[in-house]
Amino acid sequence: MQKIKEMGLEDLATEIAEMEPQAAMKYITEMLLNLFMLKERDFFLKSDDSEENKANGFYPRNLACMLGNLSLKIPRDRSGQFRPQVLPKEWQRYDKDFQDLLLNLILQSYSPSRIRSLLNSLNLPYSMKE
Repeated sequence: MQKIKEMGLEDLATEIAEMEPQAAMKYITEMLLNLFMLKERDFFLKSDDSEENKANGFYPRNLACMLGNLSLKIPRDRSGQFRPQVLPKEWQRYDKDFQDLLLNLILQSYSPSRIRSLLNSLNLPYSMKE
């Protein structure tokens, strides 16, 4: 949101138009998710009965999805009660589509090294633990 205010909508549109389509979609998705979460926190704080609870900055988080690894700024509140609804379950760093992709690769007998190589080429995280 801050970048839109600083650059202006026309400059931002020009910057996006010059990007590769995949990078542009990723960039727009990151911006929209960050904006949705910010507005959701605003609604949460307005509906909170406690006047002591206020906005308390952001923390960075990566989210793997079919567009790649999204870099998000997750808004937080002082009481630690706010959690954006657009995020997957707590501690999960990928969405359902990413999970389906991994399962399909395994079902098609891709080796772990081939899966790692494919995910790295897509700039998506890979861990034997998840």
